[in-house]
Amino acid sequence: MADLKLYGFNMSTFVRTVRIGLHEKGLDYDPMPLEMGSEEHLRLNPMGKIPVLVHGDNTIFETLAIAAYLDAHFDGPRLIPEGADGVRTLQWISVMNDTVQRQLSMGVIFERMAKPQFGMETDEAVIAENLPRVECLLPALDAMVSDGGHFGGSEPT
Repeated sequence: MADLKLYGFNMSTFVRTVRIGLHEKGLDYDPMPLEMGSEEHLRLNPMGKIPVLVHGDNTIFETLAIAAYLDAHFDGPRLIPEGADGVRTLQWISVMNDTVQRQLSMGVIFERMAKPQFGMETDEAVIAENLPRVECLLPALDAMVSDGGHFGGSEPT
């Protein structure tokens, strides 16, 4: 059994992001199943979101906070660069977590792919509302990674 426990489910991009960070740091962890909205879930994260990382007596939620925690407590490549590259990384994490997540992930991908997998009906009006916004976002995202291939500079973040 590993010292680190990662709660969430693999379909979540946020859980995958933390899994990649753990892998980059060379850290073993136990993937922990979690029923969304359960008593256990809300005890771990009262906001009812995933992922949640438990390390000893420390319970950390929110992907960015988990990445910062891993950088602060474990050796290995930095997940959030220092200096100007770190500021750009934080800027783009904010954009991804707010605008892209809301419009692309929830406004299009969730509607088109996840809902049918869970037997739910796709809401075409939600897709129609978000698709023009997504079409404006994608060129900006492409431009940001064109220099070094990564949002924060020349290294993966």
